[in-house]
Amino acid sequence: MKVYLEFRSPKHHTLYDELINYPPEGIEYQVSSGEIYFTRAYKLFSFFYNRFFKKIRPDIGNIYHKLKKEDKNVDLVHVCNTFTPKDTPWVMDIEHVGSFTAYDLRSLKLLKRKIEKELSSKNCKKIMSWSISGKKTIERFLNVKGFKHKIEVVRPAIHPFPRFKKLRNDKDKIKLLFMGSANTLEPSMFYFKGGLHALECFKVLSKKYDVELTIQSVVPEDIKKKYNDLKSLHFSSKIVRQGKNPQDVTLNLYNFYNSFDIIMFPGYILMPIATLEAMASGLPIVATKSWSAAEIIEHERTGFLVEPSKYVPTIDDVPPDWTPNFKNNIMKIDTGLVDRLAEHISILIENDTMRRNMGEHAREKVEKGVLSIEHRNRILKRIYEEAIK
Repeated sequence: MKVYLEFRSPKHHTLYDELINYPPEGIEYQVSSGEIYFTRAYKLFSFFYNRFFKKIRPDIGNIYHKLKKEDKNVDLVHVCNTFTPKDTPWVMDIEHVGSFTAYDLRSLKLLKRKIEKELSSKNCKKIMSWSISGKKTIERFLNVKGFKHKIEVVRPAIHPFPRFKKLRNDKDKIKLLFMGSANTLEPSMFYFKGGLHALECFKVLSKKYDVELTIQSVVPEDIKKKYNDLKSLHFSSKIVRQGKNPQDVTLNLYNFYNSFDIIMFPGYILMPIATLEAMASGLPIVATKSWSAAEIIEHERTGFLVEPSKYVPTIDDVPPDWTPNFKNNIMKIDTGLVDRLAEHISILIENDTMRRNMGEHAREKVEKGVLSIEHRNRILKRIYEEAIK
């Protein structure tokens, strides 16, 4: 079966590398170039609508796509985390309801009826949400009467990393990692993923333990200066997820993650790829019990989940960045969250056996469980086959 993967950009999210490089058995992917959205004509369309009719800009791609099709000689179209309805059978995967309109709530309100009509059409065969929380956002913000039966949770997956046994002695420092991103230099990821709380937590831990923290993110200069006096604190903005081929990428990630002992995700939304990479490396995770986190991390089995910041409300069926004053609130430090993070990381610092066991359980979930390539591909193949019947 030939399936066309539709992207809105020449550079797709690295999450999809795990789909392209490890497809379901019997499935041949044709990957879109994404270049139709970077032609001169499309840029003129975008400029005009962005300048005068900003609220309807997300609809431009759907109009322009009909003028220049790339999805030829395929059995099915798989639209990747965006909204481009088709005149032929198509399925889509989606992070949450914001993906329909470039994460813009105002545009969603304007295009709500059009989206509902297209999703209810006979050509739309399946809406695959990355998480239960993502599914709930669709059901909250849209009238799903005509397509509720099409919505299904299909979790992202990752291939297992090589196994190796860490050799360490009692004098080795416990190395902590805060992951802004492994594949982008987007500055907002520092605040979005809880970088301030990671630093404050390390300030507490470094007074009690001989530990080391690496902040893998672009960090504002004023933040660097503020925490510059902390020993064993390292800032890194290199892109980790890179290589000439999939094997090189895996090796780079393998070498990177396996130099750490514990990873922190004290943020407000759990982006799947970095979490999956950490689990594939056998690292225990300490994260906030924020949007969709509990679906990936099992508390006291693959890591610890702590209550999130009191300044950022966690609503299961609302994307975190759509909550009031989100951008200002993620820059506020909640001392209660800092204490909760420090308390649970301390448990892992002091208990080598627990740390190893949690890491092993995390790896098993990626190798054989619901986050494995095998599990994802089994569901995808069934969805593809049903879509073209």
